[in-house]
Amino acid sequence: MSPRGRATAPARDANGAAAPAALPRRAPKAAIDIAIAQLEEAVRNGTVDEEAGRRVVDQLKRSRPDGAGELAGGRREHILTVAARVIARKGFAATTLQEIADEVGVTRPSFYYHFKSKQAILGAILVSALERAEVAIDEVLAGPGDSVAKLRAFVFKYVEVNTQHAEVPALFQAAAELEPEAAEEARRRRSAIDHKLADLVAEGVERGKLRSRSPLISAYGMLGATNWMHTWYRPDGRYSPSEIAGMLADMLVYGLAAREAGEGR
Repeated sequence: MSPRGRATAPARDANGAAAPAALPRRAPKAAIDIAIAQLEEAVRNGTVDEEAGRRVVDQLKRSRPDGAGELAGGRREHILTVAARVIARKGFAATTLQEIADEVGVTRPSFYYHFKSKQAILGAILVSALERAEVAIDEVLAGPGDSVAKLRAFVFKYVEVNTQHAEVPALFQAAAELEPEAAEEARRRRSAIDHKLADLVAEGVERGKLRSRSPLISAYGMLGATNWMHTWYRPDGRYSPSEIAGMLADMLVYGLAAREAGEGR
């Protein structure tokens, strides 16, 4: 029988046992991420043609294992969490990208795949924080109760957000370091939150439940008092987040409550 018609014998290992059939090899996700990061850096530096480089980057991204998108998203969130902690501890100016990468436990090229600069990290942290605040106010507005109940509910939700991410509010002090586009997005999101809360106060004023000469100033005061928690809140402190929220809600909301008829101004 010719070699073409002969059955091929299975490959065997050093002990004579049949070796398992070879599976198609696929580069690990981490290796692909590093290759993408290195190639993108080469494109930025001008050592690789931009069009050709982008084409290869797209091919590499498509070759990732299934679920890579979810894994990348999880890794990105982990980087943001660790970066927020490091920057809050050391200060934005004193923190280096290498320190954040070391703390996260990734190589510099892999780190650069997700974030290209400290400003990009800061912008992502602040936008993520503002998104959480947006969710809090939107859930309250869609929920039950009058304006007083909704304001109290917002304080409770916002205290929960700030105690779960206690290091983040301090980073807003470094917002001046943001690149113009990121700074504009952060400003737009903050303004939207301010005005949604102010509209809720204004609704309460119109219905006689609250009193405020300027609903927007009242909204600034409520948000500022809660954001400032980072200067004094301690997870192991005397009061739980829920107890703190109750005290703040009493002070902030009932300070706006309409007075009974006959009371002086």
